[in-house]
Amino acid sequence: MILTLEEAVEILAQSEEQDNEAYFKSQTRRLYDIANVLKALGIIEKVKYVQPKLQKNQKEKKNAFKWIGSSGFNVTPASKPKAPKATSSKLTKEPIDTHTQ
Repeated sequence: MILTLEEAVEILAQSEEQDNEAYFKSQTRRLYDIANVLKALGIIEKVKYVQPKLQKNQKEKKNAFKWIGSSGFNVTPASKPKAPKATSSKLTKEPIDTHTQ
């Protein structure tokens, strides 16, 4: 499935009955932020979507996103980091010098 962010915002706006330009732009920016994170995780990829021109000022090619899925994205429960064990060779009674030269 390929979906432009503008199409996604229109779907969201219909469900929330919003119809103003500021809301549309704000939601589009938020979806771009989310899309960038999902792209970095390898879950979606950015593609060029070619659409027929509907109006004079409308672009034919738009950025869109394609769902790749989570194959290859392994989620494992975070393991608790182990504290390093202190050894007698690392322990000294000398004061720690906090000033660097």
